[in-house]
Amino acid sequence: MGLKRLFREIDRGLKSPVYIIYVEDPFLITQIINRLKDGLPEPEREIAITVYDFDSAERPSMKDLLQDLNTPGFLGKKKTVVLKWADRLKKTEKEDLLGYLGNPSPDVHLLIILRQLRKTEDLPGQFPTFHIHLNRGNLYSYIRDVASQKGLRLSEEMVKAIAIVSGGDAGLINNELEKLSLLEGTSSDKDSRKILKPHLLSQPSNVFSLAEAILRRDKQRAFQLLYMLSDYDPSQVVGALNWAFKESLKKGEHSQDFYRQAFQILLEADLNIKNTRKYPLEHLLFRLFLL
Repeated sequence: MGLKRLFREIDRGLKSPVYIIYVEDPFLITQIINRLKDGLPEPEREIAITVYDFDSAERPSMKDLLQDLNTPGFLGKKKTVVLKWADRLKKTEKEDLLGYLGNPSPDVHLLIILRQLRKTEDLPGQFPTFHIHLNRGNLYSYIRDVASQKGLRLSEEMVKAIAIVSGGDAGLINNELEKLSLLEGTSSDKDSRKILKPHLLSQPSNVFSLAEAILRRDKQRAFQLLYMLSDYDPSQVVGALNWAFKESLKKGEHSQDFYRQAFQILLEADLNIKNTRKYPLEHLLFRLFLL
């Protein structure tokens, strides 16, 4: 998934003045920043790393970012600057960033974090690039790695159970494994199986993760989550989707026409489920993604 490769780069010492990182899960970003801090002496951790979040309520200015990038680190040491959500940059800000990337400072390591740029070819291609995304192919490996770090040994069955209830959310995975590691008798796989079930998160969290994936137009994640919800009550899934879409409507995340059609599709699905109990939710997702 790229996370291990990035961690190896951090542990060996950053070399490039710029790194481009594609990642959507906020918890994975927290893990990356913590890994950067772990390699520094305690007094330097808050000084040597600065984070500029362009998707926060208190949006930083590009002027401050560029000034920081062009200022040497404390006592002449190299520093690290993290630009979170570069895909939220305005046109002029993006032009300023591209200008800096044409001649980056040798005294700074800039980590550019973004979900996805519409024109990724605008970014220079000479810098190390990492694509970090939990999907069905690497999700089990990530769970095993985190469990191992916490002294847990889980069977394939338990790894799959955590994948299902977490919906592939890195934060939820870490929270659940942390709970297990704090309980007695979690050093063996047998003990882990015994205590895992009552401490897992409930399935409804997956339903809202599904809604988020649909609204973000992330087809791969949506169908992965739907597969994980195959044994769940279809009417409750549709009900949760309807609620999530109403919350999204309040925020104005999509056009009015999008919501009008989406609610019509959800209504039809709900009626079909109540009448036949055989309405395939895959068909519902296909219709929602055609909007």
